Amino acid sequence: MTTEVTTPTDRTADRIADLERRRAQAVAPGGPRRRGEFGARERIERLLDAGSFTETGQFVRTRPTGDGARRPYGDGVVTGHGTVDGRPVCVFAQDAGVFGGSMGEAFGEKTVALMDLALKTGCPVIGLNDSGGARIQEGVASLALYAELVRRNVQASGVIPQISVVLGPCAGGAAYSPSITDFTVMVDGASHMFVTGPDVIETVTGERTTAEDLGGARTSNSVSGNAHFLAAHEEDALDTVRDLLSYLPANNLERPPEYAPGTAPAGSCWTKSCPTGWGGLTTWATSCGPSSTTVSSSRCRSCSRRTSSAPSPAWRAARSGSSPTSRCTPPASSTSTPRRRPRGSYGSATRSALRC
Repeated sequence: MTTEVTTPTDRTADRIADLERRRAQAVAPGGPRRRGEFGARERIERLLDAGSFTETGQFVRTRPTGDGARRPYGDGVVTGHGTVDGRPVCVFAQDAGVFGGSMGEAFGEKTVALMDLALKTGCPVIGLNDSGGARIQEGVASLALYAELVRRNVQASGVIPQISVVLGPCAGGAAYSPSITDFTVMVDGASHMFVTGPDVIETVTGERTTAEDLGGARTSNSVSGNAHFLAAHEEDALDTVRDLLSYLPANNLERPPEYAPGTAPAGSCWTKSCPTGWGGLTTWATSCGPSSTTVSSSRCRSCSRRTSSAPSPAWRAARSGSSPTSRCTPPASSTSTPRRRPRGSYGSATRSALRC
C-alpha cells in the first residue's frame, strides 16, 4: 500500500489556485445590464486613474440562511480606493445585477467601512448609486445599515467632499444618502431617485405619475433640487465627477488645487448659446486639445432641445496624457484662477464669459 505524500509546496499551489478561482467569481459580472450601461467595476475603472484601484472586501458575503440561497462574493457592491488625477479617493459602486443592487447586511457593512476609511484618511468619497433600496429578505439588519450610512454622511459633512452619482433607479432607502451628500450627478433619461414609485403613489392616492416626473434627472435638477448636475450619459457623468474634484480640496484641512496660467494644450474650450436665442445659457459645445477632437453636450431649459456625443478616443488619449495644470485657461481679459467647467450641469449666463 502506497501513501501519497503532500508537500507544503503542493498545499500552497492549491491555495493559490483556490484564491484565483474565488477571485474570478468575485469579479464576474453580476447579471444582465440595461442597454448603454456599464457594470459596477467598469464604472470604477472609467472614473479612476488607470491601474490605481485597490478593492476592499472583495470576498465578503452575506451570512448563510440554510435555505441554499445564492451568496455571491461582494454582496452587490464594489468598494475600494484609488486616485483621480493622482489624488486619492474612496469609491463604491452598487451592482444592480446582484439582488437588484439592494442593500443587505454585508453590503451595508462594506459601504460603512469605506466611509470610515475616507474619514480616517481625509480623502473624498464617491458613490456610484444604482440600487433598488433595502434587501427586505434580511429584515431589520438591512434597515439598520441605512442608519449607519446616513450617520457617516452627517459626520463627513464639511470634513471631506461627498459626491453621489445616480446611474440608475434608486428607490426607497437608496434615495436617502445621495440626497444629503455635497454633490449629486444624475444621467438624463436613465437616473431616477424617489422614496416610493409611481405604482405605490397611484395605489395610495389615486394620482397617476411617471418615474421621470416623480424623480427623474431633470425633475431632481430643476424642481426638487435633490441633484446638482445633469449628465448626457454615463461617460459624461463620470467626467463631471473628475472635473468637479479638480475644484475641491481633499478635506477641510487642505487648500483647493491651484492651476498655473498659460499652460493650456492646443485648442481651447468655448461656450455658445441655444439656437433658439434664449439668453440663459445651458447649451454648449466643447473642444479640448487638438481642434479636430470635440465633445458636445447641448441642453436648453427653454426649448428642452438636446444633442450629445460621447468623447472621441483621440480626445480621451489627449486628456489622460495631460496634467491637471495644463487643461484650462481663462479668457485673455480675465485675471481669475483658471479652472475647468464641470460639463453636464444646469448653468447660468455667466458661463458664456468663461473658457473651459
